[in-house]
Amino acid sequence: AKRRTIGLSIETPAEILQVVSVVREYAGCFVQWSEPVVLTPNRPRATDHTLTATNIRGIRLSKRGMNALPNQVTVRYTDTTATEWKQATAVVSDVASGAEIRPQVVDMPGFTTHAQATRQATERLNYFRKVDLDADIDVFDEGLKIARGDVASVTHPIGLSAKLMRVLDAVCTEPGRWRVTAEATFTTSTPWNSRWGIWPI
Repeated sequence: AKRRTIGLSIETPAEILQVVSVVREYAGCFVQWSEPVVLTPNRPRATDHTLTATNIRGIRLSKRGMNALPNQVTVRYTDTTATEWKQATAVVSDVASGAEIRPQVVDMPGFTTHAQATRQATERLNYFRKVDLDADIDVFDEGLKIARGDVASVTHPIGLSAKLMRVLDAVCTEPGRWRVTAEATFTTSTPWNSRWGIWPI
């Protein structure tokens, strides 16, 4: 099946930020504000950059607490299989028997099939279960080539060996110095990024 199949229409005028926020959520993309605007799919991809102790000025890691994250995701979508369309749900869970259910409910009316809604719920749950490491990495001029959505292989004596990290942002902090904000990534599925509750701009 296609990775994404959606049905959306723009019925009223809206600010470009609003439109892009909706599109990126459904399309599963990172947004690079440039001329023109670039949408980078959040999907498995080859490594774009290799960062090692020789080009890293400093690095700060933080581990996420997994016990507070959702373990059941429900996506509400539009069922178009009958003449009269209706709201339906797709639920994906990895709750162990007897464990506390920590639900998350997401409205995605632009999805029109149970399969697509299930994939979206699975992506979110995979993200909560498998992406648990954040990093702020200070680099030199290599930061000029790094963009949102890129994948970097990070090796550092702090305890990282070819660790794949998805770039969430890269900003210039001073001349010749860049700060890369990234999180651990994995290549078996397409993780949804909820660092700010939405796909990162």
